[in-house]
Amino acid sequence: MRRFEFALESVLRYRRQRERMAELQEMQARAALATATRVLAEREETIARLGEEMAREVGHAAPVAEWAGRFERSAQAAQMLRLAEVELEVRERDLREAIRERARLGTEVEALAVLRREAWQAHRYEAARREQALRDERALPRQRTERGGGP
Repeated sequence: MRRFEFALESVLRYRRQRERMAELQEMQARAALATATRVLAEREETIARLGEEMAREVGHAAPVAEWAGRFERSAQAAQMLRLAEVELEVRERDLREAIRERARLGTEVEALAVLRREAWQAHRYEAARREQALRDERALPRQRTERGGGP
């Protein structure tokens, strides 16, 4: 029997490797999103804590420099919160893109795997057909001899 060779085997191997890389990229994107989510939550907690501190001090006499310092810290915290929100949006987009890429590569790999299975089945069918033709060819002279006929 002739050896089975799938013409697109190297393409299939390459696509499978790319699919595994896409899986890793998706996992990395998920981890980055989790980190960005955690950082955003921390920034929100900082803003809430600063707000509570300022609310407690309302109505109490405090030096101007102290109020100015609180205001500056709250402005910095607000800026850090905005940056964390932007980072979260970027990480969400990256994850969506990684999921899309993995799905695309998965579809390509599946299509190539189906083509390979079909080629394998066709190869097996052709090999079985050739084997049967060979058996028939070997049996034909014997049948003629048994019937009393010539070659």
